[in-house]
Order: sequence, then structure tokens, then C-alpha cells
Amino acid sequence: MNYENELHAIEPMARNTDPSTSHEAADAARDLALHHATLILATLRRYGAASPTSIARRLGLDRAQVFRRMSDLEKQGRAYPTGMLIKSPSNRNEREWAAVVVHAEQE
Repeated sequence: MNYENELHAIEPMARNTDPSTSHEAADAARDLALHHATLILATLRRYGAASPTSIARRLGLDRAQVFRRMSDLEKQGRAYPTGMLIKSPSNRNEREWAAVVVHAEQE
């Protein structure tokens, strides 16, 4: 399934007063962020709740890339923290995240 269609655009990343090159770079970054959010959401839906570190490992992304997208997905109502804490490989607590279940009649 293509989840990009159900995700909202990521927030603008350039100011109106920025030069055109900044807007071009922001567009490219926005496309990449949307792609990462799509992958993350698909992973949560396929494999179930997980920590950002385990999602990053599964997708071959950097943890920071996943952490950034989790807040975007939460704002859009597509993912939520479960309330569970999971130990990362560095023995730090991370929040576990899950995908919001979307029923066909809600789409």
C-alpha cells in the first residue's frame, strides 16, 4: 500500500524571504522527510509497535531521522507513543511507538 497519499505535507522548511536556492533545498528535504515518514508508518503497520532505534535498524536509517519523523506522524494522528519504555542498545529509555489503526470508513 502507498502511505504517501495518506500523509499530509511536512511543514515548510524555508521562509518566504529566503533565496530560491533555499526553497529548492527545502523542497528536496521535504520530499525525503515524507519518504522517511512513509517508510516508518509502513514498518509500524507491518511489524507492530517499536522504538525509534529498532525502526531505524530495520529501515537502515539513522535514529535521528526516525526521531524527527515520529513527531510529524504524531501531529498528523498517524502514530502515537504507547506509554511503554524500551531500552536502547546504549541502555537508554526510548518511547515505544505504534501506528494509528485507520479503518476504511475513516479515510
